[in-house]
Amino acid sequence: MSFERAKSHPNPASPSAIGQELLQLFGVPVNVLTRGALPRKLRATVLAEALPA
Repeated sequence: MSFERAKSHPNPASPSAIGQELLQLFGVPVNVLTRGALPRKLRATVLAEALPA
């Protein structure tokens, strides 16, 4: 898959697509990371503050 195609047809559940939806909703860039992608120093704090969906 080419980069251009991935940008025009992203997986709706991908972090990139979710980030784009949040940008449109909030009007500010939002970083969306998977649990494993969180920096180790921040992981425990972020997960402790996360609210269940």
